[in-house]
Amino acid sequence: MQQRDATPASGGRIEEPDWRLRLYVEQLPALAWATDTEMRIVWTLGAGSEALRLSGAAPVGATVPTLARQLDVNADAVEAHRSALRGRSSRYEISWGGSAFEAHVHPLRDDAGEVTGAVAIALDVTSRKRAEEELQRKERQLADAQAVAHVGSWEWDIASGRVTWSEELFRILGLDPGECQSTRERFLRLVHPDDRERQRARGEAAIAGREGYGEDEYRIVRRDGVERVMHSRGIVLRDDQGRPTRIVGATIDVTERKRAEAELARRLRQQAAVAELGMRALAGAELQALLDHAVAVVAEGLGVACCKVMEFLPDGTVVMRAGVGWRHGLVGRVVPGGVASVCAYEVHADGPVVVEDFATDGRFPASPLVAEHGLVSGLSVLLAGRERPFGVIGAYDRSRRSYTQDDLNFIQSVASVLALTVEQHRSAEGLREHRARLRALSARLQRVREEEKSRVARDLHDDLGQLLTGLKMELRSIERHLGEGELSQAAGGVLDEVVAASELVDRTSETVRRIAADLRPVTLDHLGLGPALGEESRTFQERTGIATEVRIDEGFPMLQREAATALYRIAQEALTNVARHADAARVDMSLQADASVVALRVADDGRGVPAGGAGPLSLGILGMKERAAIFGGDVTVRPGEVGGTVVRAALPRTSVVCVGGTPCL
Repeated sequence: MQQRDATPASGGRIEEPDWRLRLYVEQLPALAWATDTEMRIVWTLGAGSEALRLSGAAPVGATVPTLARQLDVNADAVEAHRSALRGRSSRYEISWGGSAFEAHVHPLRDDAGEVTGAVAIALDVTSRKRAEEELQRKERQLADAQAVAHVGSWEWDIASGRVTWSEELFRILGLDPGECQSTRERFLRLVHPDDRERQRARGEAAIAGREGYGEDEYRIVRRDGVERVMHSRGIVLRDDQGRPTRIVGATIDVTERKRAEAELARRLRQQAAVAELGMRALAGAELQALLDHAVAVVAEGLGVACCKVMEFLPDGTVVMRAGVGWRHGLVGRVVPGGVASVCAYEVHADGPVVVEDFATDGRFPASPLVAEHGLVSGLSVLLAGRERPFGVIGAYDRSRRSYTQDDLNFIQSVASVLALTVEQHRSAEGLREHRARLRALSARLQRVREEEKSRVARDLHDDLGQLLTGLKMELRSIERHLGEGELSQAAGGVLDEVVAASELVDRTSETVRRIAADLRPVTLDHLGLGPALGEESRTFQERTGIATEVRIDEGFPMLQREAATALYRIAQEALTNVARHADAARVDMSLQADASVVALRVADDGRGVPAGGAGPLSLGILGMKERAAIFGGDVTVRPGEVGGTVVRAALPRTSVVCVGGTPCL
């Protein structure tokens, strides 16, 4: 806007604007006013007058300094009016009521040219200011984005061969625009040798018109030796005849993005490796196999030369349980000093031990093993335990390097999986030992019970049986003497009592024989398991009326005495369950043998058991299972294929078949 002096309509008096000017100005988002030589406002025009009134200000009659203080605006307003009274036009900007205004102040002169006051107009420039600020903000964002993204532009004039690079592209390529020119050959010299021919062919194909320039990623090696990754995209511009004239494009330095992608991919591989290791542990992998897999996972996940798991032995030595990258024969042996010293330090450390350079680290003594393998840096983590630590897992490299927190988290996660697995194996081993002791005790109790039953059976058969036989003979003798000749009525009564006593002795003898057989069947001891089951089945059939049949595989082996007794007792328990619960009409028993097991099978046609089998807490079934477990076998109870129940006891052949020097049946 051109600034000029304002002249009053007549003389030096400042008059009100005529109605036409007032009507026009009143429609504008502006405020116009005039002051006298004392900076007293004599009139105001425009929409801003109403805003001043609503704010409580009374401009007409007030001086500019007073109004400025009242409206809390800057001192530029006062200085601009003073400048106008000195004959100079000026402008200033103020903020008021949340809006921005630009004010222009001019001298007001009379006909003689003397300054009689000032006239001013303030325009609401809030929208313009906001637009300017937004534009500036976006320009700053664009500049920042270009700097952060490392974006450079380029142009290749095909006819002249001239190549133009932007300043940012010079910077990306590590060149100074003032030191060298942008040429195609200079660019190709910067391209990594492995990518250079591809970039050359890409440009030649675009010039020949065979294909567009498209986009590609390649590496450059700057003059300082730093390798960067570029992503370039270009388009071919053609003339009216479709001939390529220029290629324009942009190049972005994507090195950091590529590093981030590679790092993310590495972290994902590490997480997947930890998850897979955990799944192996949950699946019950053998401990040594898990340790071997863990060192391979850590070596690959961290990109190191060597990895190992060291175990602390009770005698204070350290053995390498698993490892990769070490010389042949070291894994599985005691490690003297060296890396072992790091293990000793790890026991007392609060967390992972990180060594950036073994040569300068003063925490550990010199290590021949480290020197032998050329190891420079490493990190290790303790494999903690509930009662004592198992050992240490460590990773080592042949270059000096710093390990990130993600690296520490990775190896600590692997260590946690291994530590938990070791504790599980320790607990399982302790449980197995406890169960083995219980089974040994159970086997001992079973032997004692069987021996006691055999002793009681013998006593009943030999002692009580002989006494009953003698008593029977005495009663027969008395009966024979009383039966000779004539008997009185009293003697006849005695004879009847003797006969009754003799019959009672017969029944008692039969009961003694049955009790002795139940305690320890003579057939089992003298004829073996097969005949004993046959006798038991006949007795069962006579007692219950349930048809019972026994089948024995041809070539069924002789069994150790304890094993035969166990199968016989299992068969007795199974028949007892049939009699009590099955409501069956038939029972089939069989003895079977193959290359790996010998088995007893008892099947009935009764009401059967649920599909899931009999209840695991049934005392009878628990007893059968415990008898089989003593020999490493098991008992299963399941529904039959056509109804009923099938009980099968299977014992490992190697544990029960009779061999030389073993009591056999």
